[in-house]
Amino acid sequence: MAAAVPFAPALLATQIPTLTNIAFVTGGGQKFVYRAEHAKHGPVALKVFGDFADPQRTQREIDAVRSIACTHVPTIYEMGVITGGPKPYIWLTEEWLTGDTLRSRLGSGPQSDEVIWAVARDVLFVLSEAEKRHIVHRDVKPENIFLAPDNSKCWLLDFGIARHLDLSTITAAGAGLGPLSPGYAPPEQIQNYKDRIDGRADLFALGVTLYEGLMGVNPYTEGAADAAERMRRTMATDLPRAARELDAGGQFSDLVRVMSWRRRSLRPRTASKAYEWLRAIGA
Repeated sequence: MAAAVPFAPALLATQIPTLTNIAFVTGGGQKFVYRAEHAKHGPVALKVFGDFADPQRTQREIDAVRSIACTHVPTIYEMGVITGGPKPYIWLTEEWLTGDTLRSRLGSGPQSDEVIWAVARDVLFVLSEAEKRHIVHRDVKPENIFLAPDNSKCWLLDFGIARHLDLSTITAAGAGLGPLSPGYAPPEQIQNYKDRIDGRADLFALGVTLYEGLMGVNPYTEGAADAAERMRRTMATDLPRAARELDAGGQFSDLVRVMSWRRRSLRPRTASKAYEWLRAIGA
C-alpha cells in the first residue's frame, strides 16, 4: 500500500512561497513528486523526501546532481526543509521535464535508431562528467532515462544511490547486497565489491540498457522468476552481441557488447573512452 502524502499542496504552498498551483503527481515512501509553478522558473518539479529517505543518501543525491550540473541532468533550482510535521522534510525544486521514460517507450518494443543514438550520446556524456567528479550513478536503467518528445535530448535521472568515490561508503563492504537494480547492475555491484565499483559499473548498466533498446528484450530480466534469478543470470552469462546494426561497420553493436562484458577489465576503462568511441562512430 502506498504511503500517505506527507503534506497537502495547500500546506506546502504556505512553506514555499515561490510556488503556486502545487499538485501531487506520484511517489511514496522515500520521495514524493509534485508539479508546481515557480515565480521565476515556470513549471517545476517539487520533490519532498519522505519518512523512509536516508538523510545522508538524500544529501549525496543532491550534491551529485549539483556537482555534475550538465544539460542532461535536471537542474536543481532551490531546496529547503519543511517543518510542522512529525519531523523535518527536505524538499527541492528542479527543472520540469516534458516527455517520457525509456521504460515506457520500451513497451512498444525495440526503439528507433534516433532514440538509441540519443540515449547512448547523452547518457555517456553525463557519465563522462560524473567520473570527472568521482561519482558513480549505480542505477542506470530505462526507468531513469527520460526522453524529450522529439527524441532530440535525454536526461539521466535519480542519483539516489550514487556513490561518491571520494567519500566514505554508506553501505559496508561484505554486507551482502548493496543498493542495485537486478538485471542492470554488473557482477561487482551484485557482489558488493566496493573497491571494484567505479565508472565501469555504469557502462555495464548502460550497455544492457542499449541492448534492450536495440533488441526489445533484456535477457537478464525476460521471464526471470525473481530478482535472484536476474542476478544469477548476470553473474553467469555475457549478453550476446546485438543482431541489429546502427552503422555500416557494426561498431555501435561492438561498443554495446564491450560495455556490457561481465569482466570489468574488458570494458572501456572510462566513460570518457566509451564516449570518444561513440563519437568516432558518428553519434
